Amino acid sequence: MKYTLCFIALVANLVPLVMGHGWVAQLVIDGKSYPGNDPFIPQNAVPSPIRLVNSSDPVRGAQNPFMGCGLQAKPAALIADANPGSKVDFHWLTDIPDKLWIHMIGPAITYMAKCDTSCDTFNSNNAKWFKVDQQAQPNPRNLSHWIAEDVHNGAPVTVTLPKNVAPGGYLLRHELIGLHSPLPGGLGPEYYPSCSQINIASNSNPTVNPSQTVSFPGAYTGNEPGITLNVFVNPNIKPYDFPGPALSNVVNGSGAVSASTGSTTVPANTGSATTVSAKASSSVVPPTTSSATSPTKTTSAVVPAKSKCTTPKRRSLRSRGSKHRQFAAGRK
Repeated sequence: MKYTLCFIALVANLVPLVMGHGWVAQLVIDGKSYPGNDPFIPQNAVPSPIRLVNSSDPVRGAQNPFMGCGLQAKPAALIADANPGSKVDFHWLTDIPDKLWIHMIGPAITYMAKCDTSCDTFNSNNAKWFKVDQQAQPNPRNLSHWIAEDVHNGAPVTVTLPKNVAPGGYLLRHELIGLHSPLPGGLGPEYYPSCSQINIASNSNPTVNPSQTVSFPGAYTGNEPGITLNVFVNPNIKPYDFPGPALSNVVNGSGAVSASTGSTTVPANTGSATTVSAKASSSVVPPTTSSATSPTKTTSAVVPAKSKCTTPKRRSLRSRGSKHRQFAAGRK
């Protein structure tokens, strides 16, 4: 079955009239699952390494004080163990009947930040983030197909942690950016950041001090091509221009320092990432501001009146989608 971008936009604008958006509902590290919590029923929260937000609504505005970990993110009770090179799956849900993520246009970007204190007391406003993964258009032959569409079809976003990351406690910041409601005429980009607390185990690989660290807010201006992109009026879809810094040198091991000798080495460019397995950190809630919202349901934006729509090809995700739907069904 094929969807036109016009139809996707229509759904993106009508469905949110009766429900909210979404959150990271499950974190899986090397096969071990950690459940998240529903922001609408915090009284039923279970211990989790995922910091709980107070709403499924997006963060709006690149300078919003909650750009770090999401709306009114609270410290998490657990710290998940990880290793350099661990595979991490982020499962997203929303509060519509089938629980699946609703937005189908936009990238997924993941950052890490070392906790200066125990991660369960670390204030994410003080975090120095380095980028470890970015995904947008998984099929180079079909640039109309977005990673967000895979998430909508039930797939997790899978990230490999850098192999050259130093051991210790980290915040793992994972975000989806919704580009379905562009300005002018829409509400603008929707940011969905989520932070998880992890601890990276000891690392026998040469470790790297990350370059190009950034802060949230501050990493994005809101004027980047990847933020202002309007896919509905631009028929010539190109490879996505990611906002924020380039992938950190930690990802390819550039400038790695051997723990045993202190010598600097440059490992082969593998693009793999690292896992954390130390005592994790909870986030401190950013100062309350008018930008924070309570768990209310909001509307999404409108497609500009004069839009040119293309027809993206969809690839089958039945196997992954059915598995994720079983997970979603279990949370109803």
